[in-house]
This record gives sequence, C-alpha cells and structure tokens, in this order.
Amino acid sequence: MFTRTLLAIAVLGSALLGQNTVHVPDNSAASGTGSSIPFGSYGFWRFAPNQKYQTIVSWQSLAGLTQPFIEELGFASSHSGVHHFGSITIKLDQVSATKLSPTFAANLTANAVTVLHANDYYWHHTADSWSWLGLQQRFPLTPGKNLVIDIEIRDGVFLAPDFGPESTNTGSFRTSEKMTRLYAVNWKTTPPATGYLSSIGSKLALSSQLSALGLFGIGCKGTGKVSPSLVLSGSARPTGQVDVGLKLGLANNPSLLVIGFDNRTPFPVPVPGFPDCKLYQPVNIALATATDSAGQATVGLPLPASTSLTGVRLYTQFFQIEISNAGIGLRASNYGRILIGK
Repeated sequence: MFTRTLLAIAVLGSALLGQNTVHVPDNSAASGTGSSIPFGSYGFWRFAPNQKYQTIVSWQSLAGLTQPFIEELGFASSHSGVHHFGSITIKLDQVSATKLSPTFAANLTANAVTVLHANDYYWHHTADSWSWLGLQQRFPLTPGKNLVIDIEIRDGVFLAPDFGPESTNTGSFRTSEKMTRLYAVNWKTTPPATGYLSSIGSKLALSSQLSALGLFGIGCKGTGKVSPSLVLSGSARPTGQVDVGLKLGLANNPSLLVIGFDNRTPFPVPVPGFPDCKLYQPVNIALATATDSAGQATVGLPLPASTSLTGVRLYTQFFQIEISNAGIGLRASNYGRILIGK
C-alpha cells in the first residue's frame, strides 16, 4: 500500500539526474565564530527574539550545483538542541546586484519565492553538523544571477536540556568573515526598513538534490513524564529503506504512524479533545504497529526503485492512546521529515 501510494504521487515531481551540495564559503561545520543571528538563542540574544536577516550568494558559488534549483538550505550549528520559532519565513530570490543594499526591500524582487513558512516551528539540530531547515518547496535557479536569502523569525529561542549561563550565546551558528549579512534585531512588531550591514555572516549549505532525514516539532506526554520520541534512520533514496522509530512510548501499546505529504498551513493543528497534542501533517497514510516492553517500535518504509520520487517530502509522526481508570488520553511524538534524493 505504501509503495503504491508513493508511485502514485511521484508523477507530481520530475525525474532528477544527480545529487549535489555546495557549501559557502567552506564545508567545515565545526569551525568559525558562533552567532545567534538570525535564529535567536538562550544567551544575550534571547532579548532579541524577533530577527530579520539577508545574505547574498554569488552565482559563481552556486556553479557547483548540477541541477538548476535549490532543494534545501542548511546551517552549521554550534550547539545541539532545538530552536523554536513563533513563526519563520524564508524567501529566496535571484538578482543581478552583487552587493546588498542597507534597505531590505531593495534586495528582493517581485519574483521572490517563499520556500518555508510555518508557525510554532521546532527545528532540531546537532552541534558541528550541517542542519537542514526543512524547506517546503524547491527554488528554480536562473544561470548568471546571484541568490538572495531572506529570513524572518519571530519569538525565536534556543531550547536545550541544560541551559548555559546568561553570559553565553548557546544556540549559535558558525559564521565566516567571507559572508555578507544584513540584519535587524530587537524589533517589536514589524522589522525596520533598513538594517546593519556586516562582513560576518552565517555559513551555508545549499543542495540541488538531497537525501535527508530531519526531526522537527515537539510531542505531548499525556499522563507520562516525557513525550514519545520519533527517530529516523536508513537511506532516503530509491531502493533504500527508512526506519521510523518510536522511543519512550507506552509499553506493549498499540501505536499509529501517520504519514503526510505536506506540513504547510494550516499545520500544526491541535488534536480535538487534546489541545496539548499537535498534528503536524495531513493523514494521507496511517500504519498500525505496537510497542515492545521497552516502549519502542520501528516501522520500515521501503522506497521503490524510481528516480521520479526524488524531491518527494514525507512527514511522519507517532500517536498512542492511553486507557486508564482516569479515562482515555493521548500521546504524540515529534515529527520527522523524509526528503527523498537520488
């Protein structure tokens, strides 16, 4: 059933020929000074939860991409944890200009494309690794034009099991003096028309065709002490298999794995009757399983041998029903995104 469904939706995407990622200005995710701009942090910049950011990438830096589009955008995190945004919006645009203007609007054209827009967005990332933001659609490239990346976040904060002292900017991302940035922080309602130009911007990874597994969202714990946790492993390529795992669930309990093909508005939505639990994707596929005595379960998703699946995004989340003397409850995991590449 799962395989047939994937083949049916594959016609929505075109077959792609290769995989490629470029890093600007270098591919080291573990070097460079950390900065909490443009995503916010726990330290000093928690007082500036609203941030506006732009950077420009030359066409020459994108020339290594073998496909004429950008599928995903990544940043090099200095810390392991989760960023939460009340809202996040990312736009991509191509321009003839080689430098950023101090005026935000002057750096974008009417052809700018919103590649990620979400409310109540939780982004999981690992220190000294390239972390993919979770773009919701690809952006086509025009040869010879430079790329402008526009990021706006509201109520951004870094969440981690152990918060550092206020003097540290935990939740920062690696920067380089070879990157230009335009930014404005600490605004209240709307970003200002102009920002501050700086020669130290965030390092970037841009992919034209990516096979990636990522974790997003947050679970709900019901009557328990912790929320169930969804994990992903395996290969997100045609003929590969992705294992969707559940940890910290109720032991020996029926569980439902929900799979959807989108996570855009109106998601996430509160589950009726259980407002603390959220559904992060439509229920296009539902697969029943059960946890073992340790509260764990794994569902294997074999991917067909079809390159036309490249670029398909799958969103996965576990649910468990609680039945006790107190009545019926619900537990839900965070969610994972499977981006199928070649």
